[in-house]
Amino acid sequence: MLIYPMIEPERFDSPSYCKYADNVNLTRDALIWFWDQYAPKGTARKLPDLCPREASAEGLAPAFVLVAECDPLRSEGEAYAEHLRAAGVAVSFQCVSGLIHGYFSTDWGLPEREEALHAAADSLRQALHAAQ
Repeated sequence: MLIYPMIEPERFDSPSYCKYADNVNLTRDALIWFWDQYAPKGTARKLPDLCPREASAEGLAPAFVLVAECDPLRSEGEAYAEHLRAAGVAVSFQCVSGLIHGYFSTDWGLPEREEALHAAADSLRQALHAAQ
């Protein structure tokens, strides 16, 4: 289960990074700063542990990928879902329209958030049931 995943340590020019670079709650500059803290410049940022798209996705478990439409990270989530699909991984992808990064862990009383929570729970329930 990936909820607005941050998986591209050196790509800050994706369509959503550009469109939502100055979002109120999460900016492009903040995301660059986060990466610099996690994996400082000069480190091997293309290692599969830091950049999953650099690794083979073949044989991975089914995935649920949830993104927010108005999030700089949306393009990363979309691209990773496609990376998984291309490797034959079963992927459930959902982009929640009109919402920003962070909505999933807040209680703003939005019906879209409730729907996303239910979709995530259903995905987890199906994965656990299949594993039995």
